[in-house]
Order: sequence, then C-alpha cells, then structure tokens
Amino acid sequence: LGEGTKINFVGVSGYQDAKVIEWQLFEEQLHRIAASGANLVISRQSIGDVATQWLLERHSIHCLGRVALAVLKQLEMATGAVLLRSPAGCDHPVLGSAIKYEERRVGLHEFWEFIEVEDAPAATLVLRGPSAHTVSEAERAVEDALCAAEQALRAPRLLPGAGAVEAACCCLLRAEAIQLPNEQQAVLEAFAAALLVLPQTFIHNSRGQAGAALAGLLEAHQDPADRASKGIGFDCTQGRLCDADESGAWDPFVSKQHAYKCAVDTACAILLMDGIV
Repeated sequence: LGEGTKINFVGVSGYQDAKVIEWQLFEEQLHRIAASGANLVISRQSIGDVATQWLLERHSIHCLGRVALAVLKQLEMATGAVLLRSPAGCDHPVLGSAIKYEERRVGLHEFWEFIEVEDAPAATLVLRGPSAHTVSEAERAVEDALCAAEQALRAPRLLPGAGAVEAACCCLLRAEAIQLPNEQQAVLEAFAAALLVLPQTFIHNSRGQAGAALAGLLEAHQDPADRASKGIGFDCTQGRLCDADESGAWDPFVSKQHAYKCAVDTACAILLMDGIV
C-alpha cells in the first residue's frame, strides 16, 4: 500500500485479519529473498529489525539499509547486480557477485568493501592525507585525471601535451599577426602571449631558467613545416625540453578545444562589458 493509504476496519476481527495478511505478504517476500541465493541485501530504504533478524538467523543473509542511490548505482556497475523495486523479481540473473565482502574502518569512517569482483568495470579509490586540504587537492587531481581519460575514450583524438600545442599556436599566431593592421595585430599578439602562460608555469614549477627554456621551446616550433618538432614541450619533472610522444604527455582534443573556446568567450565578454561601461 502506498504512503497515506487509509484503511477502515469493521471490528477487532477485521484488524486481526489484516495483520495476518500483512504478515503473510511480508513473509512471502522474505522467502523470495532467501530462495534467490543472495548473501547480502542492500536497500535504499531502511530494513526493519524483524526482517534483518529473520534473514540473518535463518539464512545467514546480511542486510544494509539507507544506502544512497548513487552508491547503489556504483555497486550495480561494479558487481553486475540489478536494482529492483521489490523482491518479486529477485532471482539469479539479477544478482551481483563478489568473492568476499566485509566491513572495514578507514580513519573515522566505516566502509563495506567488496573484494575480488570478477570482471569489475568499476573500482573505489581511498584517498588519505595529513589534512582535509591535502585530501581535497588529491581528490581534485584524481577527478581531473579521470575526466581527461573519459574525454579521450569518448573522442579518441589526442594532442601533444607539456605545452607543445601552446608553443606551436603562439608561433603561428605571431607569424599571422605580422600581416595584419595594427589593432588586429595587437589582438593576436596578446592572445599569443596568453598561450605561453602554461609552458611558463611548467618552467617555473621546475625551477628552471624561464627565459632560456621558453626561447628554446619557441625556437623548436618556428618552422611550421617541420612535423618532427610539433611534439616538443617542456618536461617539468626533468627540467628540460622533451618529446611529448616519448614522455607520454598527451591532452584530449575535446578538453583543449573546450578550454580555448571558454577563454575566447570570457575575453569577449570582458571586452564587451568594458565597451558598455
């Protein structure tokens, strides 16, 4: 029955008959769960104490209640289980599989860990650190990496990383700016200079000589016809120029395209606001 359903009983016997029917339906659902062969029942709603005790004592079936829908979908992906609205359709084809599951305490939190899931397409990363700020930074870094991998899988087109694309675009824009009038030339020069922020940041993070390293990077991209130098970037771990292909530094094309588009749209919006003011 749905929430808010109103039932009228005729006498005490009518109420007792309703309680008997309710228990029979309740017990029928429990028998269906036990007959499915499940060892663990996970529910978005709370599971009553009677059902939990009945399943555990009679069939050694553990129960987890009040689990968020997002977590249930993750478990569905990881274990191969299927989310059900009621126990009526629970049987072997909808059950997930895991060799072992156990409750573990990590820090101040308790987790249920599913171990040795066969052909699992999902996994859980536990990040630990000395402070909440460190864990938050690590979480953002992992999320950025996963998003980059997702974009590469959705649109399998890659560009050389390590600032190689920015340096090449900077050289092309500067060569194009020479052929334009003064105002348009200033715009392209400013855009080209903005592209160098990324390789400059790599150089500063490696504590290298910014002037000499940046000059060497731009010199490698001066010739547009030289395809061998298209992947030359700066390796901030080694503090020197590198080949992005050999170093394994790649950027998804979709992410790079989106970043450039957002940068241009933001610059246009700022110029429009200055013009109105």
